[in-house]
Amino acid sequence: MKFFLAIFLSLSCNCIYAQYKITGKIFDKNNNPLPFVDVKVNNTKIIKVSLTDKDGVYTITNLPSSGYEITIHTLLSKEIKKSVTVIDKDLDLGITYIDQEKNLQEVVITGQKKQQVEQKIDRLVINVEGTPIGISGSALEVLQRLPGVEIGSSGSSITLNGKSEVGVLINDKLTRIPISSLIQILSSTNAKDIEKIELISIPPAKYDAEFTGGLINIKQIKKNAKGTNGSIVAGLGYGKKDKEKFGINWNARNNKINFYGDLNYDRNNTPRTFTNSGTSRSSDQSLTSSFTETYRDPIITGYSGRLGLDYYINQKFTFGVLVNGNLNNFKQDASGFNIKNNLNNTTYTGLFNDEDSYRNLFTSNLNLNYKIDSLQVINFDVDYLNYLNKAPNNYNNQYFDKNGALERNEMFSVKKHTPVGVGVGKIDYSRILNEKIKLDFGGKYTYSKLNNTVLVDDLIDGQYVQNNNLSEKSNLTENISATYLSVDWGANEKTNVKLGLRYEYSTQKLDLLSAGNALDTKLSELFPSLFFSREIGKKSSLQASYGRRVSRPTYFDLAPYVLFLDPNTFYFGNIRLKPSISNILSLNYKFQKYIASVEYSHEKNSIARSQTVFLPESSQQRLTSLNLDYLNTLTFSINAPLKINKWWEMQNSFQLSYINQKINAQENDDTFFIVRTTQTFSLPKDFSIQLFSAYNSNRLSGVSKIKQYQRVNLSVDKKLKKMNSSIQLSFNNVFGQIYSFESIEADNSSFVKYSYEPRIIRFTYTYNFGNSKISKQRKREVSSEEIKNRLD
Repeated sequence: MKFFLAIFLSLSCNCIYAQYKITGKIFDKNNNPLPFVDVKVNNTKIIKVSLTDKDGVYTITNLPSSGYEITIHTLLSKEIKKSVTVIDKDLDLGITYIDQEKNLQEVVITGQKKQQVEQKIDRLVINVEGTPIGISGSALEVLQRLPGVEIGSSGSSITLNGKSEVGVLINDKLTRIPISSLIQILSSTNAKDIEKIELISIPPAKYDAEFTGGLINIKQIKKNAKGTNGSIVAGLGYGKKDKEKFGINWNARNNKINFYGDLNYDRNNTPRTFTNSGTSRSSDQSLTSSFTETYRDPIITGYSGRLGLDYYINQKFTFGVLVNGNLNNFKQDASGFNIKNNLNNTTYTGLFNDEDSYRNLFTSNLNLNYKIDSLQVINFDVDYLNYLNKAPNNYNNQYFDKNGALERNEMFSVKKHTPVGVGVGKIDYSRILNEKIKLDFGGKYTYSKLNNTVLVDDLIDGQYVQNNNLSEKSNLTENISATYLSVDWGANEKTNVKLGLRYEYSTQKLDLLSAGNALDTKLSELFPSLFFSREIGKKSSLQASYGRRVSRPTYFDLAPYVLFLDPNTFYFGNIRLKPSISNILSLNYKFQKYIASVEYSHEKNSIARSQTVFLPESSQQRLTSLNLDYLNTLTFSINAPLKINKWWEMQNSFQLSYINQKINAQENDDTFFIVRTTQTFSLPKDFSIQLFSAYNSNRLSGVSKIKQYQRVNLSVDKKLKKMNSSIQLSFNNVFGQIYSFESIEADNSSFVKYSYEPRIIRFTYTYNFGNSKISKQRKREVSSEEIKNRLD
């Protein structure tokens, strides 16, 4: 830290040679001062920007004696440029008059169609706002359409470019909750509130080194237009059961305050069928077969809200506060059966289960941004996350003999109570050293505390008695301290380089009531990153990158909690998990709108989740997380947008991956592919049709093999311009949705299948309100956009 402090002090101090300033005023032709006008001063070595204050005065300081070009830009008149020279004293340019009367009328800001997929030097950006899926869909449905992204249909995994261990950020804030809970929350989050999603396969140094699979950053909409505006969305749907949604978002802004937010309600009754069949061989060589099928009828209800306030104190200080809340209720009744056969002895078990669980997530952020001068910015963030999972389950297993007579009735309950608290403090400093080099460095501290109580009670003689073998209380604390340094270098007009180095020191401590301290680990690592971008001609560019990442086991990977799927299958934690370290190389080539990518990663101790472990001398199987010895992944992908004609456009992506892995002294490999296409048809009278389809081939995942599956969705949209609204009719899972995987170990085998609700139809109505007319003065950012982008 002393090293970074020394850099900060040396960069913030004045230079040893004499410094001067340029001052002036900007008035309109009626002699009224013009506030918030951009004034830029530059030469070959210096670029500085200032805004006029309420009196129309601007001041640009710390200028050595030299010649400069001054540019005044309001977008209400022609750009004004003048050349001046500073020679050993301050320079007062007096009053500059601007004639803007003819441009004072209001203009309607209409949406400009963005390129849906954009390749940046360190990430792939997908613009969601205004697309058909951004109208009726959920945040989860948007993720499922993105190139390289896969959501496990069992709700327990997210992969990016063939790699698991993917972190999800919402508005640049890492969401440290179980992936299954996060997926549940995203399924009831309105896509209407999403502006864009960034796929960051190799994150820069300023981001946490956590997650070897990369990061997905969901950026929610925050409008900058003056006045009040927003939208209301309401929808009804039906598959096998009903679905309802309602949402409102708004933005109110004046010169100093921007207040924004959204409120959403989503209810989804989504029945599904779970099937599990398998065989196991015992030490006497007898073979036991088992078949389970349960019908599940979950009702998932989500309430979410966001409130944000930005206060522009003055030209240098901006203060912001943001609060997010998600309340998610998963209520399910399940019924089914299990048939087990061993040596021609067949038993039948009736299975009944009910669950009424809650996953509540609240996050808050305080932000202070201080623009030291036109070249330096310092940013302070304080975040707090509170997560609570309450998951009571009741089980009733009725065992029958081969003649159908009831032998016994087994009843038990599982209660899980898990509060999580996460506090984060972060500071980031940016400085433009010259027109080619920008420096960033900062630090971050994260403290996490989790308490988990799992109580399993068996019903014995009419009373519930605690099962001490399966009940447990545990506490996990985690501390992560980090600092980073990053340099952006614009070598020339066509070449950009970004270098970064991040250091992290982390501790993890897990205490169990039954066994005392079960885990006490420390990790101290450096994580370098490198990005290179080169324009090749006017239509193409090349990007290369390298990064080093880490994935730490989460509490839900480690803790010995139990979740029963049927009498023979249950989830359980693995306290022996180790953190994994990966090294990643990537190469991207862009020609016009077409993007081709190759990525290779080597990951030591890769964590594979939902892996089947067959228990010896038992027909039971345990689903848990395991460390692979290593995992090598090579992925080739293409994103190819095509415009057939004025009314037909398509967005196509293809991904081919090869993996090589080693686990339990056994090495194996696999090749799999993913194909996606989105066809958009623009029809007369403001109608449009969009068809999305995807196919995933069979693929290896740890000791399991995920079977191929497909998705087909269709939507029809109609804009009602006179009513400032639109309607959409969508048809999802046209050919159904099935997710399945199998595991084989010698004579032991398991096949698990989830059959989801097919053919879901939804009707969605969207109404946009507020004033879309704003004065052109709001475009003042344009003349300093280059500097602004380098400081952001």
